[in-house]
Amino acid sequence: AWLAGLVGAVAGPAAAVIAQRDAPFALGAGAAVGTVAFAVIARRWLRRFWLLRGPAAPRVIAALERSVGFYRGLSPERREEFVRNVRGFLAELTISGPRAKVLSLETRVLVAASAAMLLFGREDLDLPAGIDVVVYPDAFDDEYQVKRKGEILGQAHAQGPVILSERALREGFARGADGQNVGVHEF
Repeated sequence: AWLAGLVGAVAGPAAAVIAQRDAPFALGAGAAVGTVAFAVIARRWLRRFWLLRGPAAPRVIAALERSVGFYRGLSPERREEFVRNVRGFLAELTISGPRAKVLSLETRVLVAASAAMLLFGREDLDLPAGIDVVVYPDAFDDEYQVKRKGEILGQAHAQGPVILSERALREGFARGADGQNVGVHEF
């Protein structure tokens, strides 16, 4: 907000000088430019605000209740915060299977819960925008061929997607808090 205000404070007088207009014009131009600058700078947070205004889908909450022990251990107030984070990640992350295969809602919720667990209570941190997540049905090899005995359960690329094995993701949540959650590890 302060950056948008600064942009408006500089742009308003500059526009008045260029257009050879008076102070009210400068104030109006500054306010208009500042508003546009705020919308551009804060678009991700504004989008998240509008997205989270409505209630969570009951299916998302049911998936969390069924599969995420971390969620079940939270107080009701903290559960609301966690659900907001999961919903935000579901909306912001592109989560699909290889070749854009559609995944079940439960798998997508587990991926979002992995990110939400990692960042929970740390409002100063957020995932970078535009992360893609590809979920293979099982382990895979270094050529991305799915194999039951494949050696890779997950990968995170600085310039590319986060890649997860769905089987390993589900097993990590089923085991609970043993420190072996591939989703949390890769995020």
